[in-house]
Amino acid sequence: QRRGQVLRNRTEALLERSRYEEAIAVADRVLQHRERPGWGYLAAKAIACRGRGHRAMGSYDEAAEDLELAVGLFRELGEQHAAAHALHGLGLVDKIQGRLELAEERVAEALEILIRHGAAENPIGSAWMSRGSIALVAGQLDLAERCVTEALRIGRELGMDILTASALAGLAEIDRELGRLDQAETRYEEAWRMLREAGLGRALVVRLNLGIVYGLRGDHGRSRSTLLEIQRAVRRQGRKGLDGVCAGLVLPACVGLGRLDEAAEQLALAREILDVLGVAEPDVARAAEMAAAACSGELSQGCLELAESQWGRARREDDRARVAAALALVR
Repeated sequence: QRRGQVLRNRTEALLERSRYEEAIAVADRVLQHRERPGWGYLAAKAIACRGRGHRAMGSYDEAAEDLELAVGLFRELGEQHAAAHALHGLGLVDKIQGRLELAEERVAEALEILIRHGAAENPIGSAWMSRGSIALVAGQLDLAERCVTEALRIGRELGMDILTASALAGLAEIDRELGRLDQAETRYEEAWRMLREAGLGRALVVRLNLGIVYGLRGDHGRSRSTLLEIQRAVRRQGRKGLDGVCAGLVLPACVGLGRLDEAAEQLALAREILDVLGVAEPDVARAAEMAAAACSGELSQGCLELAESQWGRARREDDRARVAAALALVR
């Protein structure tokens, strides 16, 4: 069991460092011993970690399968905290693929379990963050702000830099949604600095959002260079879903700079990856609409088609219908 504990700790450390393929391989090594007496909990943890790795790499069906299995195993073992963590992770897969009601149900249940069973504040704060991010995607900005502010309170009170940084980034997203770009940029910069100093892969996602802000300000050169740098980084890490997201987000910058061939290549990549993985990302839908408005012909039509599919997956019917109407005029 001591060896299993070492392997489990290594798996979690690799996940935090964005070394997902290695993490999955180590988790599989643990699972080779799952039938040994006393290894049940370690096996369940390995399955949950493998699910996190699959989620990061864009293998969402495999992630959901692993995390759902882990929830059941932890519940059989009476490990309520661990079951809540896996349920939380499963909710995040639902969010990525646009199943927002199910995502909200699962994360809310996970949060309730963690609070009822006296979990540490860090996982509680993380669950508040996820509730907020789901509400944000659903367009429920008041709920999103309440949830993320609670996560920020927990992070600051307990001196948890990672949770604090994540909450700052969450509030920055709300700022960006409301057009408060100065405040959004300030919060993103602070969150990015904190996460980068901790050497965590999630800093890339915060910087990705900075790239969006640069584009909204009209600084297409800085937006493009930032987003392409992140795209190269996540591609090296094997994070296919984020590769596709970057491809969609960089479209307005490419069009704004007159790089229409590059825009066409990125559009094709975004549609290929996001369609195959079933990703729902409202920011990509917005970016595709912005790009479509700044170009013409087949490229504009393709951007609108990407926007329509993304709004549809995100269950944002009013937005999808608006884009569908625009598409009808150009087809």
